[in-house]
Amino acid sequence: MKKIFLSVIITYLLTVNTLTAQDDKWHAGDFARVVSMCNTSNVLEVMADLMAEKTKEDDELADQVWYSALQLGECVFDGSYRYTVQLVEKLAVYPDLYGDKQNGELWQATVMGPTGRLVSVYVGLLESKASDGLIDQSLKPRIQS
Repeated sequence: MKKIFLSVIITYLLTVNTLTAQDDKWHAGDFARVVSMCNTSNVLEVMADLMAEKTKEDDELADQVWYSALQLGECVFDGSYRYTVQLVEKLAVYPDLYGDKQNGELWQATVMGPTGRLVSVYVGLLESKASDGLIDQSLKPRIQS
């Protein structure tokens, strides 16, 4: 009888723990579909720092940095979420990045290249996952390639 009671209690605790877990945040090992990624973190760090200033001039400068990175091939952009990356390590958090009370996060990630080789990349994500995948989840500059 004790074993049955103990089994029920353990099952209950495991179920409650699973249901109350914060599953809407990004964690190392998660797979994310993104619209852009970069070879280094520099471009994303500079853009986030500029955007944190919340001035029109800094936003325009951030766009220029992004456009230059696209032209130089340091970053790639595809608005159809073709890139699937596996998150490796959260490098930075940028509070209230877009003024919508949601933090931006800079992640090191891996992506499989066309030859099957894993490549290290850097991506920006909003801190919370979209529940159904229909909401734009990644940090996306205003200038597109």
